Order: sequence, then C-alpha cells, then structure tokens
Amino acid sequence: MRVRVLVAIAGLLVSPAHAGDSPCGVALGTWGDSPARCSSIRKGSVGKHDQGAYMLFKQGRQWEQWEAYCGIEKVRLVNNICSYRLRCEEEGARSVNQVQFQILGPRTIAFAGLDGKYSVRYEFCTSKNLSPLE
Repeated sequence: MRVRVLVAIAGLLVSPAHAGDSPCGVALGTWGDSPARCSSIRKGSVGKHDQGAYMLFKQGRQWEQWEAYCGIEKVRLVNNICSYRLRCEEEGARSVNQVQFQILGPRTIAFAGLDGKYSVRYEFCTSKNLSPLE
C-alpha cells in the first residue's frame, strides 16, 4: 500500500485561475492518470477497481487517493521539481511518506517512480472533488 501512495501522490500547475491554490501551485480538484480517465471520472464511471487512477487535492493542504488520506507537510520547489512530505492514514495505518513530482505543463505532472524516473503521469480533470468512493 505504501508503494502505491508514494508513486501516486502528485501536484501541478494548471491555469492562472487555479495556480497557487495549494503547495507548489498544485490545482485543487480531481486528477486522473490519463485524459480518458478524466473523461470517465467526469461521467462518474470510475469504480472501486480503479485504485490509483485518480487523486484529489483539497483545501487545507490535504491530498487523497483511494483509501489514503494525507496532510501535505514540508514542501520544497526547485525549478519544476516539487517535493512533499505527507502524513497519511490508510486503512487504519499511519505513515509518513516523501513524494516528488515534476511539473510538465499547466495541466500535467509526473511522479518519480521507484526507479527515480518521472514516469507516472497525471492530468488535471476538474476543480470538483470527484471520488469513486463517494
């Protein structure tokens, strides 16, 4: 479970209307792992089998994905690389995780995978907090 949290956590710059909403300019709202996934999310057709396919950035420096609920702490931005320390609770277990992502463009970010490469991409879908669990 921790590996999924480490790989899946993300952030990014979106549009000037959303820029700066949370640490490193991450837009508040729902993010998906592809444009097609964003379309499914907006239609409400993403289900519980889609773990890791979406994530939410919420007000108050909160991040959520699947059953992981995290507070964003200790933010660092150098050039287009953002690092977060996250204090998370997932399925009753608590953990502290470090994640890093690269801001690729106004609506796209990529997380560093276990190999250190920025290969796990997410797209900004909508400013609404949409979740398959709700």
